Parts: sequence; C-alpha cells; structure tokens
Amino acid sequence: MQDADGSALEGATIKVVGKNLLAKSSNDGTFKLANVSAGAPIEISLIGFKTFKTNAKPNIGIIK
Repeated sequence: MQDADGSALEGATIKVVGKNLLAKSSNDGTFKLANVSAGAPIEISLIGFKTFKTNAKPNIGIIK
C-alpha cells in the first residue's frame, strides 16, 4: 500500500467482502491474505483516505 507520493501506508484494513477475512498493512505497507479466491472483491480502508475497492489476485503488487 502506498500513497500518491509513494510512501508506505501502515495500518490500512484489507477486507474480503462478504467473508470474515481481513488483514492490516504493516509498517512497510505490505499485507497478506490467505485462502482468498482470485477475483474475490476486497475493500481497502484507512482513516483519512477514500475506501478503495478491487479484486484479489496473486501477488497483487503495488496499490496506490
């Protein structure tokens, strides 16, 4: 997770929509969700930022 300037976003909540699965981003902005199907809808939220919706995929890469 990175902001528009490329700084890591620590403490973002990553939630699989409709499931009881979630993760928090670490101090370097990384996160891991296990046992999530590719294409599953996820929501990423952090205080002060707009909630971002996307679909899960292996090694999702950088999310800005």
